[in-house]
Amino acid sequence: MELSELGIWKELDMEPWVRDSASRWSALTLRIAHLYMEIFATSPLPRAETEVLFALLSKDGERAEPSVVARELRMSKQGMTGLADKLEGAGYVRREAHPSDRRRKIVALTPKGLELVKQVARSVLGRTADILSGFDRRRTEDTIAMMERLCAKAEEWHDANPA
Repeated sequence: MELSELGIWKELDMEPWVRDSASRWSALTLRIAHLYMEIFATSPLPRAETEVLFALLSKDGERAEPSVVARELRMSKQGMTGLADKLEGAGYVRREAHPSDRRRKIVALTPKGLELVKQVARSVLGRTADILSGFDRRRTEDTIAMMERLCAKAEEWHDANPA
C-alpha cells in the first residue's frame, strides 16, 4: 500500500503538487535509509557505532565532545555515552581531557578506529561512485544541493518541534 492510499492526504489542506512531492519524498527517504543501512553493513560494528566513528572523522582533529556527536547523529547523550564506552573498550576511540574544562571529555578516533573508517569508506565511496558515474554531473550536483536544503529544512523543523 502506498501512502496516498491511506486517505491521510485528504485530511491535510495543501496544494496537490506539495502533497504528491511529500508522498514521493517520504517513500524515497525510506528507500535511501534501507540502502544506507545495507552499505554500512560492510562494517564489522553495529551501524550506530560505525556512524559515531564517521562523525568523529569529520571533526577537527578527528575528535569532538560526545554531546556534539550525539546532537549531529540525533541521539541522546546517554546513548552516545553507551556507544563511546563500547568503542573505547574495543579500542576504536579514546577519551581525552577537554583542553579548557576539566569536567568535560573529548572522544577521539584511535589509529584502529581510523583504519576501520577507511575500510568502510572504501566500500561506501566505491559503491557511491559506481552509482553516480552513470548520471550527468550538473544534474547530480543540483540534486545533491536540493537534498542538502531539504535536509536542513527538515532538521530545522524537527529542532523547533521536538517529539
